Amino acid sequence: MATLIINDAIGQILAVLREAFEGVERWSYFLDHGPQFGLLGTLRGLDAATASRLSGGKSNIYGATASGPVQASIASHAFHVAVGLEIAAAWVRKKEQNDQEWDKSWAVSAVDDAEWAALLKRLEQAYADMKVAIEQHCVDSIESFGGGMGAVVHAAYHLGRIQEKLDGMG
Repeated sequence: MATLIINDAIGQILAVLREAFEGVERWSYFLDHGPQFGLLGTLRGLDAATASRLSGGKSNIYGATASGPVQASIASHAFHVAVGLEIAAAWVRKKEQNDQEWDKSWAVSAVDDAEWAALLKRLEQAYADMKVAIEQHCVDSIESFGGGMGAVVHAAYHLGRIQEKLDGMG
């Protein structure tokens, strides 16, 4: 059995995170080729009005106690991912969670142009901070490693939900 080198494992986590946010030009794990398919490229292509439209719902797979609105806008998902990254980066760095912030992660629904631009900047900053947290702290503990992996999966899930919403808008 081959031994996995931890730096290679961290590199792969970062590669999948990068793909989720930035897309890829050639070989990919799960996205079509092109930066427009990553979360940031997808969201940058939208105006505030489109991002604010309520469409589809948050899955009720977990029942009535699931966090989040029954219907969520793309702006809601973008804000939720930004908050999720901020919480995950703190978890990876210090093994802390801030449940108060998590409870507020669906607080944004509709945005105007200035709020949408600010939300995209917040998401970009949270993504940049998450990359640094993974690079510097993902090997600190198994919880930190799991937190980094969880951030990747969470972002990829919401990218899929956003793509479904856009498909539904026609």
